[in-house]
Amino acid sequence: MKLGISSHALRLSGGIERYAMDLVDGFTALGIQPVFFAKRFDDTLPACRLVQKEQINVRWLPARYRDAWFAARLPKRQRAAGVDLLIGCNRIASADIAICGGTHIGFMRATHKQETSKDRMQIKLERAHYQHARLIVAHSRAMQTELIDDYGVAPGKIRVIYPPAAAERFSPINDERRAALRQQLGWPSDRIIFAFPSSSHERKGLPALAHFFESTDLPVTLAVVGRPLPRTWRNVQYLGYHADIEQIYQAADFTVLASTYEPFGLVGIESVLCGTPVLLADGIGSTEVLDDAAQINFGAQDAEGLARAVASAVQRVRQGTARLRQPASHISYATDTRTHAQALLDAWREAA
Repeated sequence: MKLGISSHALRLSGGIERYAMDLVDGFTALGIQPVFFAKRFDDTLPACRLVQKEQINVRWLPARYRDAWFAARLPKRQRAAGVDLLIGCNRIASADIAICGGTHIGFMRATHKQETSKDRMQIKLERAHYQHARLIVAHSRAMQTELIDDYGVAPGKIRVIYPPAAAERFSPINDERRAALRQQLGWPSDRIIFAFPSSSHERKGLPALAHFFESTDLPVTLAVVGRPLPRTWRNVQYLGYHADIEQIYQAADFTVLASTYEPFGLVGIESVLCGTPVLLADGIGSTEVLDDAAQINFGAQDAEGLARAVASAVQRVRQGTARLRQPASHISYATDTRTHAQALLDAWREAA
């Protein structure tokens, strides 16, 4: 069997592109070299040497038409490459397995976005993606519900398989190394640090978090990683972009997300694998797979709930009960990429 993966790009990024790279790792571990269809490749990445690259050029088109052009050209390239099983990480109508790491309708509803012609085009592509696939893999039960309620997908066509994380990268460190990291990051020993990785501050909940941290008298700091801040706040530190995000998780006391729409939220899993518990807003997909020792929950729009969650986290740190010494025991599924890739193949055989 010749296996293919379709994605926007093979490059270092977040979200579904990061997931596509994890698929390459997982299938490589199974001894399978995927054919990888994408608009762009970062040839400096080792992953590009593990796949058969098939680039579909869309740069000459206006941005709003690129996804549709890619989807239209893919079947011919797929046949020419001799692909028997295609996993679609982007919106295409020729995937055998459609990956659902989030839906456009769900995103628009959660963010109260006014629908535009571009949105309608994306939703049309998305409906075709789910309609023509034989199997749909949802990355959380929340996504399974959206597929059924918003897209009319038959429940029997969906399997919930949670996304992987690289445990060899995201792992705990000893107390001495952790203290050294905190010193490098300029974190005083008397401050309790809440890491906040974000590429989309509004959606991830920065306004609510910044408001709380600016007004609290607790010895806490919100450490923001990723997109620059629009302004400064008291008790909020901007760390810039960090390729070594695992070091931020390892050094922090907690990681926090207050997202209004987060289909899974791999940040939660990565942080916990590093031994650092999380504060997660209700509705974030990864809350489904973490136990109570690993997470504290609150309502994304509940200021008092956020205050209680932070106070609870501060109490755990002061009592010395916050760190997770056996991270994998707090996660309800195996997070390695090889197990995930095998689970996809097993689900496909069951559906075929």
